Amino acid sequence: MNFKIDDKKRLDYELEAGLRKWVNFILIPIINNLPVFIRPYVTKDKAADEVVENRTSHYALEILYQKGYNIKKPKKFIEKLARSVWFGANNAKAVRNRLRLVKDRVYSHFAKLAHMGHKEISALSIAAGSARAMLEEGDKLLKKHPDMRLNFVFIDKNPAALEYSRKFAQDLGLLDKENVKIRWYEDTATNFLQNHNENFDLVEMVGLLDYFDDERTVRVFTHIQRILKAGGLFITANIAPNKEQKFVTKFVDWKMIYRNHQDMRRLLVQSGFSDDNIELIYEPLRVHIVALATK
Repeated sequence: MNFKIDDKKRLDYELEAGLRKWVNFILIPIINNLPVFIRPYVTKDKAADEVVENRTSHYALEILYQKGYNIKKPKKFIEKLARSVWFGANNAKAVRNRLRLVKDRVYSHFAKLAHMGHKEISALSIAAGSARAMLEEGDKLLKKHPDMRLNFVFIDKNPAALEYSRKFAQDLGLLDKENVKIRWYEDTATNFLQNHNENFDLVEMVGLLDYFDDERTVRVFTHIQRILKAGGLFITANIAPNKEQKFVTKFVDWKMIYRNHQDMRRLLVQSGFSDDNIELIYEPLRVHIVALATK
């Protein structure tokens, strides 16, 4: 088997278990066949409506990460039911599972470098969005290694996403630290990678690959392989074929390119990564696969 399913209990993954598993047995075939014209009646919860209206954006992901808690709390029964269905769906849970898995691997690499005696860590987040994983794990590292220097670069083509991550970094207190340097670039992945030659200990690109065809993926992966330092880690992810795929694609109108672990391995190898240095991990619901490639 050339992949694994992560089941680390300490990460507190969200699972499909108990009553929800039986509910989904009935619910998923129904939602997969809902006619699009009833969407306004199904997104009665404000948070669910915001996810649909802002699909593909960092804002939609942040709502999913926080289970809608950053949006007005529902009061009516139909709103509460809608929130339960939307944010309790496997795809919503899996997004949060993916975040847990990525954060765990980001911190593990940071801690490994610190243990090896590195005094500075350079990391790049492509299509950074909120940059939640990088910022929270960088902050966590500094609590254990206060003398470590962090050099982060965040790129996103959406200026609102950059502003969101800037505020997030400020709220964590990272912008006040002399040993933390963060640079934000409003740019696309391809353009940035073609025009920058800085090398990084870690490159993270999670959430963008779902929208790239194979040709563009290999082109971007090849650039990333080039800018990684020896021993550097590339973390990426892709949504995998799953039971709710039809609902997300047709009803929510959130169109993505679905790939499995074999697709991910093939694309990474084509981009210059060694097959022996690739680790492929599904979060427990197997909706998202995280790929770790070491140079």
